[in-house]
Amino acid sequence: MPLAPAIPRTLRLREFLTRNAHPYTSIDVERDSDVQELLDRFQIDAEDVPSNLPRQQVLRNPSNQELADCLGFNEAIDRTQIRDLVVVGAGRRAGGCRVRASEG
Repeated sequence: MPLAPAIPRTLRLREFLTRNAHPYTSIDVERDSDVQELLDRFQIDAEDVPSNLPRQQVLRNPSNQELADCLGFNEAIDRTQIRDLVVVGAGRRAGGCRVRASEG
């Protein structure tokens, strides 16, 4: 993943991949001497950074949803099903929501 480490959109993608325990390799465009060859090969401009190269595709500055879709994070979710409750989080409050949802 070619990236400029200090920009917020790079941090967003790194955090997203880390939170989802998805392995990745990052390439610092400011420090890696071979990065220009990679950028030229995939026709990536400076404004396209961060870019991701998953599954033979080039994603230029993707949203978290675009990256998740490309990586297949949500393939097992049946989007035609209606859900009563989705709890995202951890700790006592999330557990309490789970109990109340199962009771009701």
